[in-house]
Amino acid sequence: MKNACIVLLASILIISGCTTKTTTDSTLQINSKELPQWISGGTATYKPEVTGGKPPYSFSIGEGTSLPSGFNMGPDGTIGGGGTLAPGSSKSISQPFTFVVTDSAGNTAKISYTVVITEPPIGIFPQEVRCTVNQNCNEVIATATRGAPPYTFQSDTFREGAPPFGTIIDVNGRLTGTPTRTGEYTVGVCVKDTVANSKCGHATVTIAEENSNTINGTWIGSY
Repeated sequence: MKNACIVLLASILIISGCTTKTTTDSTLQINSKELPQWISGGTATYKPEVTGGKPPYSFSIGEGTSLPSGFNMGPDGTIGGGGTLAPGSSKSISQPFTFVVTDSAGNTAKISYTVVITEPPIGIFPQEVRCTVNQNCNEVIATATRGAPPYTFQSDTFREGAPPFGTIIDVNGRLTGTPTRTGEYTVGVCVKDTVANSKCGHATVTIAEENSNTINGTWIGSY
């Protein structure tokens, strides 16, 4: 029994003295799976995220592929540039190109990207309008920007606020007609561009009383 204990103790000492240290190499990889969208008419830059491997890294575009016209890539892998959409189009997508990163050990990682250009989001700017009751009204109630002009305007839903009685919002963004009631109104107005993107807002319309001018005196003349 004594000899068995000695053997067991020796085995424990041998095992504890034979631990090995393991290392895990980090794999080179490109974490950015797609590029953000560019806005038509503007310029921007984006640097895909790269991790692992053995820095420093070098970057290139894969053989047989190329960046779209108007774009370039810097030595640190930053992709930059810009483009403009053709009239009437809401989006363009480039031919795919291969983004390649190589680390100092010669390991490479690749990914296929496309450049997407979209129209800027349409914006609406409601106005404060003042007209007079029982008189013709023809005032700009909203203007628009960005998107894909030309624009078409219209009233929003009744719940969002209808134009004053006797008036409408025409396609040019004007409040027209002859209002029949005084008061202050919150009016919902929407704009749509040529590719059907839309935006709505609220305008304030005031319909004022008619000015009453009284002239005191004696009339001399014929009726």
